[in-house]
Amino acid sequence: METPGYRPLAPGALRHVAGIAARAFFADPFFAWLLPHEPLRVEMLTEVMHAMIGLRAPEGGVATDGAPEARGVIAFERPEAHSTRRDELRAIAPRVPSIVRFTARVPRSVRQLGRLLTGYAALEDMAKLRPAAPHTYVAVLTVDPRHQKSGVGGQLLRAVLSETDERGVLAHLETARPENLAYYGRFGFETCGEIRRGAAPPIWIMTRPVRHAGSAE
Repeated sequence: METPGYRPLAPGALRHVAGIAARAFFADPFFAWLLPHEPLRVEMLTEVMHAMIGLRAPEGGVATDGAPEARGVIAFERPEAHSTRRDELRAIAPRVPSIVRFTARVPRSVRQLGRLLTGYAALEDMAKLRPAAPHTYVAVLTVDPRHQKSGVGGQLLRAVLSETDERGVLAHLETARPENLAYYGRFGFETCGEIRRGAAPPIWIMTRPVRHAGSAE
């Protein structure tokens, strides 16, 4: 899909967009709880986002905005590319040495390990709550903090939802930011559940019902 404000991920750009996502998710409530040691949070998030975004790249499920240097990125799955928990773990596996080194550098590393295990459990919960019906899964939608509120995220999401409507399927995502509930609501997403694990902040589950191509938002 080539539309204004929507470009397939350029070769060699994965690390760059992972960095964008890491900076954008720095203040995300769940990741802030999961990785409380701020000096190392961006480094760790870059590894996490590299895995999350990279998993979707081979199927053409990663796109950036139309700027010469990407300002935002969306990583998604079409219905035929439905990932499993095993796929997620396979994507994370190459990042494990970096994650282990990160954990060893964090004060109270045993407590940090416990939080990472909670994050793994939340990942399992998200996989279980994916719709059974064919759907587009929006795994990551993020914009560099310097360019937020510029419309970049909306451009990327609209392009993916346009394809979703052409296919006549649901769209699905998760968010830990309370303010995103209203944001995604403007695109037709509805809150249908939440994940709570111990002391971790909640993660809300949102699904957008099937729409016909060309219908109003």
